[in-house]
Amino acid sequence: AADATYRADPDARPETSRDDGRDPLFSDQPNNWTPVAAGAGLAWVTDPLPTDTVIAGTASVDLQVTATAADTDLQATLSEVRPDGQETYLETGWLRASHRALDRDRSTELDPVPTHQAADRSRLSADEPATVRISVNPVVHALRAGSRLRLTLTAPGGDRPLWTWKTIDDGRTK
Repeated sequence: AADATYRADPDARPETSRDDGRDPLFSDQPNNWTPVAAGAGLAWVTDPLPTDTVIAGTASVDLQVTATAADTDLQATLSEVRPDGQETYLETGWLRASHRALDRDRSTELDPVPTHQAADRSRLSADEPATVRISVNPVVHALRAGSRLRLTLTAPGGDRPLWTWKTIDDGRTK
């Protein structure tokens, strides 16, 4: 794949996908998910599917990352783009890039499991690409012929009605 760049900007999307003003605790929440604004992430779209297809299980987004910062938080979002142009959120995965070391005994091809051990942390380089594998949460979804899958890479946030993020990129955590 070709080289691509973006600027991690947590403010480019809303904190959550909830905008109805309801109490967020213990109530059903509508997911008013919106696609990423131009320039606030990267996206790749498949060709239209030739047949109806069901996807089920975990996925892994495997990246080669260089960065001008020592660390960054990454969010990988899978969505369906229907033939009528409507886009539907499917699932997301997250990873702080310095936590990319994998547990070799538990990781699989489609489900990388980071160790999250302090001793395994590793800084990013502006010159030397680092392999970063983001596990996308399990999803089950039926796609019709003509639909496409979109993978979007951004700073975390905006995809869940209840979850908010304190990311490295917005300066609120270390």
